[in-house]
Amino acid sequence: MKTQEIKQECVSVYWWNFGKKTLDYKGTVEGLFKNKGIKDLRISENKYRFIMSIGSGLIRFDTTGDYADACFTAIKLFMCYLGDRTLITFRGKSYTLNK
Repeated sequence: MKTQEIKQECVSVYWWNFGKKTLDYKGTVEGLFKNKGIKDLRISENKYRFIMSIGSGLIRFDTTGDYADACFTAIKLFMCYLGDRTLITFRGKSYTLNK
């Protein structure tokens, strides 16, 4: 699947605010990246770099392999650093963080 097609796939993110499940984002991967300030770059064939700002810190990581898996990892990493319990659903997979 092409990168642009993956960017248009649906993703939803919920987090728990004082014990109450709250919708944080529902839309495309591209929209989530814009909303959260996550930048993605293609370095070479099957190698990607993601850059995200969290608070006063800047996180940069490189990954190889499938672009969809790389996007899912970037979303999980971003939400993990925020520290709240989170439920992410992307491409039929759901993942809970910070339980």
